[in-house]
Amino acid sequence: MRSLSRAKFAFFIALFFSMGAICAQAADPVVVELHYQNGVKFYNRGLYDRAIQEFEKTLSLEPGHREAAEFLQKVKAEKEGLTRVEAKKSEASELKSLYDEGKRRYNQRDYKAAIEIFDKVLEKKPVDDFASFYKERSEIIISRRLAREKKIEENKRAKERRKMERAQKKSALEAKKEERQDMLEKRREINERRSDLKEKKVAEALEAESTAKAGLDKPVREDAKAVKKQVAKDRAADKLATKNERIEAARRAKEEKREAAISRREEKRAAQAEKRSAKKDRKSKKVKIEQVEGTPDVIHNKDLFLKGVEQYGRREFEAAIVSFETVIEAESQGRKLYTNSAKRLLDKAKKKLQPDQTPL
Repeated sequence: MRSLSRAKFAFFIALFFSMGAICAQAADPVVVELHYQNGVKFYNRGLYDRAIQEFEKTLSLEPGHREAAEFLQKVKAEKEGLTRVEAKKSEASELKSLYDEGKRRYNQRDYKAAIEIFDKVLEKKPVDDFASFYKERSEIIISRRLAREKKIEENKRAKERRKMERAQKKSALEAKKEERQDMLEKRREINERRSDLKEKKVAEALEAESTAKAGLDKPVREDAKAVKKQVAKDRAADKLATKNERIEAARRAKEEKREAAISRREEKRAAQAEKRSAKKDRKSKKVKIEQVEGTPDVIHNKDLFLKGVEQYGRREFEAAIVSFETVIEAESQGRKLYTNSAKRLLDKAKKKLQPDQTPL
């Protein structure tokens, strides 16, 4: 029993001294100062994560270390601010990349792609005059292009319709001509049968006349005279019919010639109208392009407006005000392409130049 109690006493004594050594090591000021100095060193080098670890170790060893607590709070604040700055820089860089890509697509006349890119810009930055301006211009140009393509398609359909009408008229004329040819052929056959019949009657009359001269009785001679008279009458009728047929043929030929002339005139008028319409479309297209992009005044105003937008973006508000006022004055007597946007940005630039009027 005595040996057992001595063993317990020795165990508790050893445990007490080991705990004391551990506590002494944990609260060792040298270790605390080492962690603190490491944290300061990492902070000065910009290694905020490692500095935070060192200051947290310092405070775990000595919770009342005031400098370590202040440094820890300072490091965390600076790290959070740096993260926000980096996020803003990243967002600004992404927006600039989108601006450049959208402007490049616009200059390449790929307006649909430009609209998609500037939509992305407006999703990230809903109020952006640069993106809104180029998106609006792209939509206007696309709408004009669609209207022009619609007009071309309508002209194409009208041309095909006129072509079909001319083909139908030509087909009707051909059918009418064939019908007249068939009628003339039938009349020719009738005339041939009549001619055969006349020749037969003439032969009979000659035979009767020769018989009469040979001394036949008076009734036979009278019949021969009647046949001869009838033949003469038929010849006169045939002569009249032939004359009437020639007159009718001449009249029909004249009518066909007149219809052919009318058809040619109509085709010529349709071709001239089509040519004038195409010329008018080309001229209208050229005028529209010149009005939007081609004339020196418009080009100057466009460049000046974009210069003002860039100056506004660089926060050069005084120079931007001068550019926008020049654009407004230049467009005061003509077509106002950029006046509304210039006025809006001019008001914003003037507000930016006004000093903050905060109540004291």
